[in-house]
This record gives sequence, C-alpha cells and structure tokens, in this order.
Amino acid sequence: MEASHLPAIMPIEAVAFGKFHWSTEAFTNEMANPQAHYCTLLETTADGIQTIIGYGGCWVVCNEGHITTLAVNPAYKGQSLGELLVTHLYGIAIQQEAHWLTLEVRGSNITAQNLYYKYGFRLAGRRPRYYQDNHEDALLLTTPELANPQQQQVFQAQWQVLQERFHQKNSLLIGHSLLPTPLSFETEGII
Repeated sequence: MEASHLPAIMPIEAVAFGKFHWSTEAFTNEMANPQAHYCTLLETTADGIQTIIGYGGCWVVCNEGHITTLAVNPAYKGQSLGELLVTHLYGIAIQQEAHWLTLEVRGSNITAQNLYYKYGFRLAGRRPRYYQDNHEDALLLTTPELANPQQQQVFQAQWQVLQERFHQKNSLLIGHSLLPTPLSFETEGII
C-alpha cells in the first residue's frame, strides 16, 4: 500500500466499516509502522488500466501476526478476492516468521468467519462490545502454529482450490507469491 492509493481506498473503507472507519491519517500512520504490512489488490484490465479493488493489513509483533483490516470494494464481493487477500496476509505472516495469526471478526459476520475457519482459524475468545457502531462482540480467531505440518497442509489445500477458481474465471494472478509483493490480477472482462 502506498500513500497514493489512499484516495481510492477511503471510499471502500467507508462502505466496509461505516461511521467508525479508519481515517486517512490512521492509514498513513500504519504504513509508517515498521511492524505493519499493508497491501492493495489491483485489477489490471486488458487495456492496462489499474483499479484498487481491495486492501488488507497485518502486524507482526513478537512472532505473532494479527490481521488488522481487510476490505473489498462491494462491487467485487463474492469473487474470492477477500480470500485472496487473506492468503497474502497469511504469507506475510509466514515470511515475517510469525508463529500464528490472529484477528477479530464480528459475531454476525458468518461469511467472514467461514472463510477464516476454512484456513484453519479457530475461536480463541470473545471481545465484548468491541465494535463502536453497534457494540457487537468480536470473536477472536487464531490459527494453530503456522509451522505445524497439518496447518500447512490445510493452507496449501485451500490455496490450490483458490488458484483453480481464478483459473476457471480466466483471471491471471500476478505477483502473488505469499510474500509482501503487490497483489494484482488481470482480466479480460471476466472476474
């Protein structure tokens, strides 16, 4: 993520998180944090036009990775792009030698919970009245040890399924190597 991305990110942020979304200043501070890793998901069309359609971020502190934010433009929902961002943040955590990965998710967000459970996250606790807009509880999810062979097998199996899904949609993943590199994909009008 770069400062030049923020004008395109902020409208997505406002829709995804409502009244209590992060400010431009909050993102700027996060990008300056050496323990933080933020990425943008770019769509590159056949004519070379790039559009930011999602973003995510994580911290890696004392061998713990924590996903801090993740959002996709609502016009692109249901196309596995949030899942693509999750895999990228997971890869950053591995590359930064995190032992596990955690996050908070709304108790009512069953779709997101199912995505995280698919990648091995499990319920570790609850943060009462965590969300400012409606005082909903957050579920604290965490992975098993990332170096655990069973957890690696779970991740790899889901990653293969995701790659096949994009292949079937005629989308070409560019730059996704499970390292903190730019995320993008090319389409020919099909997403």
